[in-house]
Amino acid sequence: MDLLNIAESTSSGGQYPNENWVAYVYVSDSLSFATNNATTKEMNALLSVNIPATFNYGLRNFNDQSTSGNNVEMPITQMGNVQADLEVSMVGNFVCNSGNIPRANIQWAISDVGYGNAASHSMTASPVDTNIFVGHGTAGTPSPIKTLYWNVAIPSEGLAGTCTGVVAITAIAH
Repeated sequence: MDLLNIAESTSSGGQYPNENWVAYVYVSDSLSFATNNATTKEMNALLSVNIPATFNYGLRNFNDQSTSGNNVEMPITQMGNVQADLEVSMVGNFVCNSGNIPRANIQWAISDVGYGNAASHSMTASPVDTNIFVGHGTAGTPSPIKTLYWNVAIPSEGLAGTCTGVVAITAIAH
């Protein structure tokens, strides 16, 4: 992560909205002429997270429900300088070569739980705030990472082949 990504934001929504960065410069030349100056700079907020482009439930059987042992873990890595949150939504169903998996059978959680657990939430067409809160980056430490867990319930019949769907994941500032 470069300095840009971890320099604490001084703008609204950043870590230090009432402060500014100050650069002090001292210059001298071979004729012993010297001067110095200081200037302040507002460090803008940078909302940026790395979200994997895809996830794969793998091979599943009819009437199977994922568990904390076989759900899909999606690491969300902080790449900006403001606390990030995520909204998730899904417009349609997972469509298979034959049949489909209803949107309500796809669940997300911010803890490692299985399908149907009270902490696992069914997908909706409207964006839902996950409250995952990926913290600020800090110089000298690895980028903060939070994990979003994905669960699925496979119908008991009517499916064949590969199933695909589109899940929208949007970063929002907090």
